[in-house]
Amino acid sequence: MSKVYPFSAIVGQELLKQALLLCAINPTIGGVLIVGDKGTAKSTAARALANILPLIRANHNCAYNCEPDNITPECHICHDNFDFSPIPSPFINLPIGATEDKIIGTIDLERTIKEGKRVFQPGLLANANRGVLYVDEVNLLPDNLVDILLDVAAMGINIVARDGVTIKHKAEFTLIGTMNPEEGNLRPQLLDRFGLMVEVQAPAEPEIRTEIIRRRLKYENCPKDFFDMWNNPESELKEKILKAKNILSNVQLSDSLLSFISQICCKLGVKSLRADITISKASKTLAALDNRLNVSIDDIHLASKLVLPHRKRIGIHDSHGLNNELLDDLINKEKSPSLTSRTESNEVQLDDQTINEESQWDNKTNTVRQTANNGQNNHLPKTVNTDLRLNLSGKNNIGLTGTTSKISDHKRGHFIKAIPDENPTKLAVNETINHSLLRLGNKLQVEKQDFHRQELINKKANLIIFVVDASGSMAALKRMETVKGTVISLLANAYQRRDKVAVISFKDNDAKLILRPTKSVDLAKQQLNVLETGGTTPLSAAINFSASLAQCSSHEKLDPLVIFVTDGKGNVTFSDNTSIEADLAQEASKFSSLNLRSIVIDTEDGPICFNKSANLAQLLKAQYLKLTKLTSQSLTLAINNYCQQSNF
Repeated sequence: MSKVYPFSAIVGQELLKQALLLCAINPTIGGVLIVGDKGTAKSTAARALANILPLIRANHNCAYNCEPDNITPECHICHDNFDFSPIPSPFINLPIGATEDKIIGTIDLERTIKEGKRVFQPGLLANANRGVLYVDEVNLLPDNLVDILLDVAAMGINIVARDGVTIKHKAEFTLIGTMNPEEGNLRPQLLDRFGLMVEVQAPAEPEIRTEIIRRRLKYENCPKDFFDMWNNPESELKEKILKAKNILSNVQLSDSLLSFISQICCKLGVKSLRADITISKASKTLAALDNRLNVSIDDIHLASKLVLPHRKRIGIHDSHGLNNELLDDLINKEKSPSLTSRTESNEVQLDDQTINEESQWDNKTNTVRQTANNGQNNHLPKTVNTDLRLNLSGKNNIGLTGTTSKISDHKRGHFIKAIPDENPTKLAVNETINHSLLRLGNKLQVEKQDFHRQELINKKANLIIFVVDASGSMAALKRMETVKGTVISLLANAYQRRDKVAVISFKDNDAKLILRPTKSVDLAKQQLNVLETGGTTPLSAAINFSASLAQCSSHEKLDPLVIFVTDGKGNVTFSDNTSIEADLAQEASKFSSLNLRSIVIDTEDGPICFNKSANLAQLLKAQYLKLTKLTSQSLTLAINNYCQQSNF
């Protein structure tokens, strides 16, 4: 047994444990997504599942985990050795930084050279066949790997066609993923592939937390004694899972309950038909886990709570969630006395065993205080080069993730795959040699036509800092709402989920961080729910604050882009005993010396314009942009265009 924390020793988190048990019994459910803040035992519970998975019959050295009656043609081990025996179910960890070749498989270079013929080296998808594929922080998985998972999860087959080799093998696995919602959302296509979803939170009861710590300390101080203590509960749980698997095919779901499942999905507005199917499978599995041969209303109720939350999202900007009150009402109406008695009379109880159905930035407001000054800056700006203005008429709405997914121009970064290229900037040695061997057989003679370049992805993420003028009244509220919509739009489309967004507002005498750097749409909507406006305009304080925030981002390896949304009319000084003009010039000089990427969005409107934002852009050495109409759509497009043109 691998030395991971015992599944039976996990305190609380009953819904999570039940979801994992369902996937262990019935892999066709589609796996489980575990969502929660850091430190809530997501990974501990997922990894603990490995110890209680049922055994499978396979060859010990088989990389494909072939079934005795369905051997993969490329598997020389199973063709030469028919000694199939019970082995632990595979539990494969898919690292976030894995390459495509590592996941889908590639040419075994060493054996190809030695044997003089092409030999395929299976990847992680082959290793996970008939087992579990576990992805920690699945929402941070790069797009190219997400696409692979989507294809293979849909077909249950991995097809590799590259370098003159075409391989097809089974890859049926239970997908288990964990994610922290603060790190961003999951791509909708992959989200729907998870059969179940559970949101976990750290317990609020001191007694439960104390017991968790007590067990964890015992586990760390003396692992052997701890495993011995939980050996019997683990064995009992394994037997329960195996017994449930054996009776699962005999569990009956009546037509009336099947119809009721579809009614639930329709009335809750769930569009995906996969929800109906998964509730049916999960309900039958719950009955099997409870050692029953008939599905009950309660099984459907619990299954719905696991299957529907992540499928209830209506639009890409909406948070996941389930209307539990409506679900409870539907269940209670269906539980009429006649139906209850009929269901109970049809249930077959095999024995008395049952299962318990129990159910970094400081977020405090950061402010910069300054001395109030009621003076008005009426200084006219210098002329600004209008060529700096961006053309927004074209269809250039590239998502913010283009700043991190534009990988071909990067000379540094993380290798993801090799591309044929006769003039490579960075040679992919293995793939180049592979191509030569495939072309010439067992003779190694590399020519230009064999060259492959390394396709790299830049690991450095971006921090988009909005600095928005919240002074005034109606115009300020419009600016704030526009920025809010832009933030939500940028985050919602940032599927690779490494870039972060922050918002600073300035009004009265303060500049405040109203949205700490985040990748999460849900957190952004929560933090920007209430937008305060009014008062004077402490522009100098905002510049100072944004510079400090941008400098701090370097510690998190983030590349900052500062976006000022303002008319440029500051009227409060940051430093004492200085004029507004001198104070603004001083803070702008400090900002420009940092060589930060920055944009000034001019919000001045009306028949008479003073062009103070243009002057501010010159002082900051920032890009200047005046939109015909300031909307979240136009602002999002402007930022995306800037990122595309500046290769940001």
